[in-house]
This record gives sequence, structure tokens and C-alpha cells, in this order.
Amino acid sequence: MKLVAKAKPVKIRINSGGEEHSSLDSLKMNFCISDVKELLDGRLSRWLRQQNEASLAEDVEKFNAEDLDLDEKCLAFIKLIFYKELESVEIASLFDLAKYWYTNDTKYRFNGESLFNRLVDTDVEVAKYVYKNNLLPLNWIAIFLQHEDLKDPEALYIEGKLWFDGWGYCKDIEEGYSLIKEAATYGWEEALKFVSDKIYEKNKRRFSNVDKDKIKDTFIKSWPSVPNLERALEFATNNDEEIIISFLVACRVLYQKINWLTSMELMTCAWDLLKEYENGIMKYETIFIFTILDFDAFKKITTTGETRLESIKNQYPPAKSLLEHGNNMILFNHHFLKLRINERLKLLITHLFDFE
Repeated sequence: MKLVAKAKPVKIRINSGGEEHSSLDSLKMNFCISDVKELLDGRLSRWLRQQNEASLAEDVEKFNAEDLDLDEKCLAFIKLIFYKELESVEIASLFDLAKYWYTNDTKYRFNGESLFNRLVDTDVEVAKYVYKNNLLPLNWIAIFLQHEDLKDPEALYIEGKLWFDGWGYCKDIEEGYSLIKEAATYGWEEALKFVSDKIYEKNKRRFSNVDKDKIKDTFIKSWPSVPNLERALEFATNNDEEIIISFLVACRVLYQKINWLTSMELMTCAWDLLKEYENGIMKYETIFIFTILDFDAFKKITTTGETRLESIKNQYPPAKSLLEHGNNMILFNHHFLKLRINERLKLLITHLFDFE
């Protein structure tokens, strides 16, 4: 009699939270609801049966993927999976569960982060909670932008401040102030104080009085090939433009000397050329140039450099990035301090109007 080999059952593989799981305990520790949702095509129930969880598999089959888009059904599904862990815990919402996992149960903290990531896009209260408690490093401008239509005064104020103060490399004082004023119309106390303290007027954009397109087309695009100072100033129509143009010419002179001077000599040269701009419209760029030249000379941020950067970090994102990341800072998609000095100076000029 001919024997026929019995086929082995196909092993079901499932992934959640960036890992493949071979046990229910492992899945529970990396439970990402968006990943698990994809498994409700039958894979999760078949996998559970392979884990000898036939009863749980039957209950899971009562849910479909669309159910997990609904908060109430999603919570019921999670409580089903974590019935042992949550049976004695009072959890009324996904928000409650995310807070519980994140703050009270370190074993499942990843699950809390994952759940917060889902909820910040759909629930403004969760977004405010996660932001104010600094729980996750997210794109907060994009998140609060999604909630603008709700006209939640606190959310409008938070987004306004993010724009106003600068978040990452996003900074727009006008947009920020517009949102803060809107929050004030709804009576949000911090917004009312911001308006009454005239903070906008004190932080009005540096280059509001400058024809930026003219400066870019005439000087920045061709920099360091710019006219001499006397001829260059013929293009200026106001004092702010005169200062910017003369700054660009001074930086060109510095650029031309880079290959001929030591680090210490270059610091002295920069001071002689740029010190007059340290307290005017080009203050931030001047301080930043002084500091990166200090960094080259001393291989660290000096005490003086740190003090200078602290004074402008809230207005000039590159200064904040240098303070926080030092030699590892990324600026304009480059490991900035690892570039040659002339390359750094060229990038700063090219992006001159990025940070108002």
C-alpha cells in the first residue's frame, strides 16, 4: 500500500509594530492597531488557532477591518485581545487606554505610543494632551492644522504659537498671529494676553520692508559674484535693503579670504567685517557666523558662543539646532558643520530669507 505524505499546515506569519510574532504575548507587547487591522482578513484568526487560542479566534472573527475605524468597536476589540490584562481596569475610551498604557504599564508603553499616534489625528483633546505633555516628537503643525475647522480656542492658540515661534524649519509670524488672534476672539486667556502684550508688534518680521525678490535675483543667486559696495547700494530703496546688501558684500569679502587664513585669523577677519551688523536686521546671521567660526577654531561651542546662540534661538532655528545637536546638526539637508567653511557660508546666504 502506497503511503501519501500528509501536508503540514502552512505557518501563518503576522507582523505588528515592526516585528514578526510567534506568540500572543509577543503580539500584545507590540500591538499597533493599524497593523492589526490589516490582519482581520482572516490571518489573525488563523494565527490564533495555531497558538491554541481557538475561542479567542472565534471572537476575533466577529470583527472586520472597518470596525477598528470606530472608536467604540476598536476599544471593544482591544479589550477582547487584552481581556486578562484589562479586566480589572476601568477604561472608558481609547484615550483612557492610551494614557493607561503609556503612564502606568511600562510593559505595554509601545502600545500607548501607537494608540496616541492614531488618536492625535482624529481627536483634538488627545492632540492637546500629547503635545502639552511632550509625549511624542510629531509634526505638530500638521496635526493641529487638521483640527482648525473645530475652532477649538486652545488648539488654535497652540498652532499659532508653533507658527509664530517656529517649529522645525516652519516659521510664519503672520500666520501664527492670525491664529492667535482667532483664539483670542473665543476668549482663550493666553491668546488674549499675547494680543494685549503686543508681542506681534515686537516680533514683526525682519524683512517686511525688503523687496526680497529683488535681493535674491540681483545678489543672492549670483553670490559671491556681487558688485562692489558703492555700485551694489544703488539697488537699495530703503535703509533695511542697504544693510542687507552691505552685509552680502562683507560676506563676499570674508568668503574670498577663507582659503588664505587660519581659523583664528578668520575669526578676527569676520569680526572686523561683520561686527557692525551684530545688533541690526542681520543680527541672527552675524551671530551664527561668529559662532560657527568659533566652533572651527576651538572644536566646540564656546561659552561666548553659547550665550550668543541662547539670545537668538527662539527667533533663528539654526541657532536652536546648533545648541541642541552640536556637531551633528542637520541644516538645509546637510551635516552642516562637516562642510567646508565656504560651503557653509554659501548655504547661509542662499537661504538668507528662510528665517524671518
